[in-house]
Amino acid sequence: MIFLPKQRFFISKLGGIGDVILVTPVLQKIKDNIPDAEIVISVYGNAREVLEGLPYIDEVIVYEKSTKDLIRVVKRVWGFEYAIFFDLAYRPALMSWLAGIKKRVGITHKRKWLLTNPLEEDSVGFNKYEPYNMANILKLGAGINVTDDDLTHLNIAERSVADKEYIDHLMNQAGLTNGNFITIAPFTAFAPKDWPEENYIRLIQLLKTEYRLPIVLVGVPKNLDRAKPIEEAGGVINFVGKTSFLQMAELIHRSSIIIGSCSGHMHAAAAVGTPAVVLYGPGDPERWAPKHKCKVIYLNYSCSPCDTDGRTQTCGERPCLNNIAPELVVDATKEFLIR
Repeated sequence: MIFLPKQRFFISKLGGIGDVILVTPVLQKIKDNIPDAEIVISVYGNAREVLEGLPYIDEVIVYEKSTKDLIRVVKRVWGFEYAIFFDLAYRPALMSWLAGIKKRVGITHKRKWLLTNPLEEDSVGFNKYEPYNMANILKLGAGINVTDDDLTHLNIAERSVADKEYIDHLMNQAGLTNGNFITIAPFTAFAPKDWPEENYIRLIQLLKTEYRLPIVLVGVPKNLDRAKPIEEAGGVINFVGKTSFLQMAELIHRSSIIIGSCSGHMHAAAAVGTPAVVLYGPGDPERWAPKHKCKVIYLNYSCSPCDTDGRTQTCGERPCLNNIAPELVVDATKEFLIR
């Protein structure tokens, strides 16, 4: 009998929480195709909770930029068969080189000498739904093909009993019941993707007239000040800054629908099966929009998308977002909500 060595994968995905959620179907298919694979993934600390407990991930390593952390990670992944970089970070590539990982795969981006199988961005394409783009890196660089599989179903970790009880408490205090409220996520981690706050205020007025459902705002603590004018003008329930990301995902799971620009909230909605209306301006919905229970609003200007070539930062007017009328957003919700 021939015993094949265990296939061990060091995955680096240093990005926002939404970016991390988008890698989950690729990791799941690696495990499906190589059942004895060991998958160790490095992420930023704020993304750890969305992955821990997923059955196809063996360990989540929180990335820290220190010599102590470098040594710790090198020891952990020493001699692995694969290092797959689904990001453009330099330091994880250095770690994998120091660890003597046999096959090191990723986009070159100033680290070509650290990779055994460097790929140019043009060869990958990045013109499909993002999980398929990452799967293409895996295929072209490591010879492992999961691009023919269904990669449209995202995953996040199961919410704990404590998290569910906390959401029970928040909802009870606010008089909310499961499946009978609208969630709005007004803010993203990249301000040029944000729809104007006055548009959200108008949208909330229209939604309250159309459906007479409670409306909840969600977001991270740093956006508390930005949420206040929307709360005060719109008469909504403001949960911005009151939940962890997984708690927020549980709240989204209990919502009738979520509305907002492309962000981790929308990818979490896809993972928990909640319908979403997502606004796109500088971003490409073909690459980033959920593929199930999602209504995309995209004006498709000739200058869009512009989030990959630097023009987003220099566009002051942002007509691609600012010209999305609140009435158009309300119309989009009718696919999922009953008056």
